[in-house]
Amino acid sequence: MRKSATFDIDGYKEHFEVRELTVEEIINLLQSSDSNQSIASLKEHGGKLLKAGTSMDLQKLRTMTPSEIKIVWEKFKEVNSVFLELSQQLAGEKLLGELKEAIIKDFSNSLADFSKAVT
Repeated sequence: MRKSATFDIDGYKEHFEVRELTVEEIINLLQSSDSNQSIASLKEHGGKLLKAGTSMDLQKLRTMTPSEIKIVWEKFKEVNSVFLELSQQLAGEKLLGELKEAIIKDFSNSLADFSKAVT
């Protein structure tokens, strides 16, 4: 059975959900990896990860603070612990490092885009 967790974050009326990724979703994310790591590619991967593993989209992410995103990430790690553990064992730190880097870059780009819109 697919694991999931529903939780609240102070200041938001809606509930948030994270879901365990399926093998198909993991394969699709890994197969769509682009070696050039373009910004468009990173946004696509971040969006796919959010769509597959959470009830959020990039627009919602842009409205959140880093401490709120940390709550989502911790819940995601909790629900996807088996995948993350297997990733470490099978691919070492490389796979997780690339995934983490892609998410961080996507988040940084989203913040930069958001800052441009504000200023």
